[in-house]
Amino acid sequence: MQVVAFDTETHKFGPGRMAPPLVVVSWYDGENNWLTVPDDGVVQMHDYLDREDTILVGHNVPYDLAVMAARDGRLLPKFFKALDEGRILDSRIRESLRLIREGSFQFDPDLGKKPLTSLADCTKRLLGIDVQGKHGEDAWRMRYHELDGVPLSDWPDAARDYALLDAKYTYEVFMASGEQVNEREQTQAAFALHLMTCRGMRTDGPSVEKLKAKLEADVGQAEVTLKSCGIVRPAGSKDMARIREMILACTSEPLMTDKGAVATSEKALREAAACAPDSEAGRNLLALADVSKDKKLLDSFVPVLEQGVQGVIHPGYEVLVDTGRTSSRQPNIQQMPRKGGVRECFVPRPGYVLCSVDYSVAELRSLAQVLLDFFGESKMAEALIEGRELHLDMAAKLAGTTYEDAKARYEKKDAFIKDMRQLAKVVNFGRPGGLGAKKLVDYARDSYGVNITLEQSYDLVRSWEDAYPEMRRYFDRISRLTANGQWFTVEHVRSGRLRGRCGYTDGCNSYFQGLTADGAKAAVYEVVKACYIDKASPLYGTRPVAFIHDEILAEIPDKDPKKRHDAAMELARVMCAAMARFVPDIPIVAEPAIMRKWYKDAEAVYDADGLLECWEPKKAS
Repeated sequence: MQVVAFDTETHKFGPGRMAPPLVVVSWYDGENNWLTVPDDGVVQMHDYLDREDTILVGHNVPYDLAVMAARDGRLLPKFFKALDEGRILDSRIRESLRLIREGSFQFDPDLGKKPLTSLADCTKRLLGIDVQGKHGEDAWRMRYHELDGVPLSDWPDAARDYALLDAKYTYEVFMASGEQVNEREQTQAAFALHLMTCRGMRTDGPSVEKLKAKLEADVGQAEVTLKSCGIVRPAGSKDMARIREMILACTSEPLMTDKGAVATSEKALREAAACAPDSEAGRNLLALADVSKDKKLLDSFVPVLEQGVQGVIHPGYEVLVDTGRTSSRQPNIQQMPRKGGVRECFVPRPGYVLCSVDYSVAELRSLAQVLLDFFGESKMAEALIEGRELHLDMAAKLAGTTYEDAKARYEKKDAFIKDMRQLAKVVNFGRPGGLGAKKLVDYARDSYGVNITLEQSYDLVRSWEDAYPEMRRYFDRISRLTANGQWFTVEHVRSGRLRGRCGYTDGCNSYFQGLTADGAKAAVYEVVKACYIDKASPLYGTRPVAFIHDEILAEIPDKDPKKRHDAAMELARVMCAAMARFVPDIPIVAEPAIMRKWYKDAEAVYDADGLLECWEPKKAS
């Protein structure tokens, strides 16, 4: 196969311009290095895409593909075809996979820090060439709009050289990283996620203003309280000595900093407050933790929400972190603040509704699949195959009753079974990643507001492992691989992706987290492809706008209730089919909900004709 690297230089990108106008395309095929103006670049791209013996490579290739597709929409179906065939790859993704395989993605002991994956960093690390000079004050990186329409023969040498070297170094970095397992699938997902970023999200003005007013009121009230108790001085600064005094008044075992001082982070404040929740000091520490979070929301998140009222918010995605999952930024749409009213600020564009589809207990289903793959049997898998809801299954065991009895009582809102199910969530979600009994106490409190003693935590772990005894074999397997502090390499089931230098908890988490991520990314790619190019699909014309690990949020056209319903159901079907490729022996469950704001609690609601209708929160009586 011939490898050809390419790179685009464009106008500046920004809100509403995530695929800005193309200025020039640079190319390198291992021998020849050349530039093409936009129209010639499009013709060249069509030619390469029509050749089955050519692999096209970019560094952050989703951006380049989107820019060229914006120039010529006929390229889009060809891009998807080439991605399907593994003929479009990304040198940045390839290098990330190499670093993850070697266990140095988060920290490189030779560098003494996290290795970066920009083209300049990769060129220096892999080729020994320091190209930072070309990114100095006189670099053309952010100035190519000045040359739009100028004949290439009239370009300054520096502008030509900058563009040419980008393609050349992309090629050489790609070759130096070496072929990596799973790079085709990661590149597919990266392109799909970038199209989501380009689409972006909108927010509702009145909802944003209501949230802002509530935050300002809460912060103002809290600061009055904190000043009255001496935590905040009259001028507004914090009295750190007073804060540490209160922490020590609540607990004799506070969290400590690396330098041995009493920690005052939000987590430290909440843990201390939880030790004496009814004391004045505990209440004040909790108020301080809450106001710190509210101020951060007010100062950092609200301005982003305001941007989406008149314009567009473009959450960005990193397709790959060492677990195999994705991350999100500006804003982190995958970790929304829990404050009520934040999520509800997001609304669809006019003429659309929002549709959310998320997998039911995706990581536990993946874990059950891993257990079957490893041991050939699994009580957890049996429960899921029989259609039992896993939290209720565990709740029944904790309550000492049958699943059928627990289910009937839960449907009648039995308080005891409800509490047991909440406790089951703690251990179902906390224990598989290797959390011990002591840390499970903290996890229960911090994540679910459930307070248990250390003794109760030990009992909970034993009960859980009695219910799913194959988990003891799973933990023993990881323990043997990490005995005496040694590292091991995780080979992910189905994808074969490698993660090096794993310790005990990394190893416990990686198998099922990585498997879920593989299935969810495959779903994102198939969904986006159907939405953008498959005119026969009920999803055609729908636009996915956010990916939240095991959930896809999309804008569905709202003109026809039947078509709206069909699109929502097809979204769920495609997601389940994609996940089933990676979790083939466990039933995959995902149900759509449509809404006019993004509600976390939204559920499927059907009208008299069996069609999905918009879910609305119940009004307070």
